[in-house]
Amino acid sequence: MGEGCHTAVGGTIVGQIGYRWQTANWVFGFEGQGNWADFRGDNTSLAFGTDRNRSRIDSFGLITGQVGYAWSNVLFYVKGGAAVVGDKYQV
Repeated sequence: MGEGCHTAVGGTIVGQIGYRWQTANWVFGFEGQGNWADFRGDNTSLAFGTDRNRSRIDSFGLITGQVGYAWSNVLFYVKGGAAVVGDKYQV
């Protein structure tokens, strides 16, 4: 592995909320997801010998929007969004 590369272990708890509405055959929606996380990892530094590289992710979240078209009993849709993360890296 390279400098600063390591496997992180931990867990996450998630909460999600969203809303969809339909106008004629068009369907619109948005969702927000927030995650409390506790992912941590470390390794010995290749560059500095006995020093440790440490990383931690405390939280991450997603915000998405959807637009679709309902045809009979089928829904065609596209979804896009953005993600954010709260992390820390320490040597």
